[in-house]
Amino acid sequence: MYYKDLPEEARKDDPGEMSPEAILHATYKLADTTIMASDNEKVTAGDNIALTWSHEDSEEVMRVWQAFVDAGSMVSVPINKSFFAPLFGSLIDPYGISWQIMQWVPL
Repeated sequence: MYYKDLPEEARKDDPGEMSPEAILHATYKLADTTIMASDNEKVTAGDNIALTWSHEDSEEVMRVWQAFVDAGSMVSVPINKSFFAPLFGSLIDPYGISWQIMQWVPL
């Protein structure tokens, strides 16, 4: 739903500072998880959030890491063993989004 689609009865409480094309509400389903999001004011892409992708299999982790690197991502922290994961690294993709890639081993 975009801000321009805000119901008329809700407009009285809207300060009107967002672009009509800004996202008011979006929902993503990821397996049994629901992720909701909306646009925000005065945010620069990539500096407001870091997304984390994890997998139990080290080969899959390295495959995804290499795919990011091959796509032109800038490595911030090279992938390596850390105190909290067998593999962990961070990078910034070509769109400016920060990613943390890790091998997650459940306790």
